[in-house]
Amino acid sequence: MTSIHVNRSISRLGLLLLVFLGAGCDQKVATVNYSQVGACDAGPHKAYVFFEIGEINNVPPSQNFDFIAARVSLDEGLDPRAPWPYYWRLSTEMMVSEDKTVPSHVLVPHGTAKSLQQFMVFQRVTGDPDGSKEANQTAYLLGYVRRDEDPPVLMVKSNAAQTSWRDTNLCSDITAPRQSCMGCHQGAPATGNTMGAVQQAPAATTPLAPAAAQ
Repeated sequence: MTSIHVNRSISRLGLLLLVFLGAGCDQKVATVNYSQVGACDAGPHKAYVFFEIGEINNVPPSQNFDFIAARVSLDEGLDPRAPWPYYWRLSTEMMVSEDKTVPSHVLVPHGTAKSLQQFMVFQRVTGDPDGSKEANQTAYLLGYVRRDEDPPVLMVKSNAAQTSWRDTNLCSDITAPRQSCMGCHQGAPATGNTMGAVQQAPAATTPLAPAAAQ
């Protein structure tokens, strides 16, 4: 009898899991398309990693999406002394012009999409003293910490198959400050799956530092 009870419990758990997954598949998500552009040196064992945010698509959801740049995160290579992994707009403005920096807020009404072609720069630590060398051999993934009022959010990397970038130790060599980089950073041979890698943001809101709670 104990064995039957356990098996029934497992079956019920499996059924509930299938129902939950099915409900999740029906959720209408907002997608933020981005690409990794490259990296340059930020000092010994440090690199500035450039990303371009392309289209924010909020067509499927039934609620507006207020994309907040400070909620974009990059966990890999975080400086252990840094208080959080999130985006600092000021550092990007120093690397590219203000008009090419992703705005603090981008409101995308439901049923619409917006194309930005603007940039975000993260400073990251590396094991190699030559920061750009390591960073340009590292495929980074961005995440997004959504708020309760946001639709589900997917960060979709358009050049997910790319694993290496031209080594640009000088930040002035990065294409980002001069022109939009969507498609122009594909110089390195890409291998593997050509589909964009998808990283789903956490379902619940994660506490942020005061600078991100905008």
